[in-house]
Amino acid sequence: MADVGSDPATGKRKQLTRTFGTLREAKVEYARITNRRYGGTLVEPNKITVNE
Repeated sequence: MADVGSDPATGKRKQLTRTFGTLREAKVEYARITNRRYGGTLVEPNKITVNE
């Protein structure tokens, strides 16, 4: 689980949860997410389709 910032409307923190097969894979992804968050390039996943 990684913090990905806060919701501007409510001020509550947002978290991103993913599942991995190994601890190493999880650490690599956590580092990537954290780096992108602090760099300002993190785009949160959503379930909106192209048609919408």
